[in-house]
Amino acid sequence: MLKVYPLTAEVSFAEIKQMCETGIFSSSLIRLAPEFANHVPVVAEKLINKFGETEGAIFFLEASHIVLMLDSRSGYTPADIKREVGRLLSDIQYHLLVRHTSTGMLEKLHHALDTPMDERGKLFKERQERSSKVFMVVDDDMFIRKVISGHLENFGTVHEFSDGDKVVESYEEINPDVVFLDIHIHGIDGLEVLKRIQGMDFDCKVVILSSDASESKVRLAQTSGASPFLRKPASKERIADCVKLAYFDV
Repeated sequence: MLKVYPLTAEVSFAEIKQMCETGIFSSSLIRLAPEFANHVPVVAEKLINKFGETEGAIFFLEASHIVLMLDSRSGYTPADIKREVGRLLSDIQYHLLVRHTSTGMLEKLHHALDTPMDERGKLFKERQERSSKVFMVVDDDMFIRKVISGHLENFGTVHEFSDGDKVVESYEEINPDVVFLDIHIHGIDGLEVLKRIQGMDFDCKVVILSSDASESKVRLAQTSGASPFLRKPASKERIADCVKLAYFDV
């Protein structure tokens, strides 16, 4: 369903635009306003009546900025949406940004914004405050684990796993900066692991590992809310690049 999020004046339109374009949803960026501006309920009602059955989010910034994010599978093109919104809100002056995003990203976003602010960034804050960097490498191939771990040891502490259930059990305690996660592992599979840790940690950074770099596999990783995709086996340089692409400066 379509959810409505009024944001405080501290959040700029440029910040939200960058968030939509990069797919980087930071819990420290999204700050909800305590109440709607006067005209927002009417605007929200019109948009929900039209797009309410579609997965997505509406952000209201200041008095006249609207950001509409819809699931990429919605069937609406940005041009369709802008045309329809223009018809619905013909009596209101506004700036509109329309973006498609993945189902995984929307789930991540909704989970974070439905979590109280004091709980939302707990793991993120812990990572920011510690001096050392921590990684998880999850693969049922011991050789692959050792190769990736060996390259990552130059940047920080590495924890290795071959079992998806163990990853979920240990995630909050280890609180990794980046997880390198194979799709096919023992226990619950990698995509289910990704979904569960996203439920625990809005700001989690995950690199999907696979020996299959087909377009369908890459798209699957992206729509699940992972950051980069890493084809196995990988060089030291490519591993470092993936860490950077996961929005973590090494």
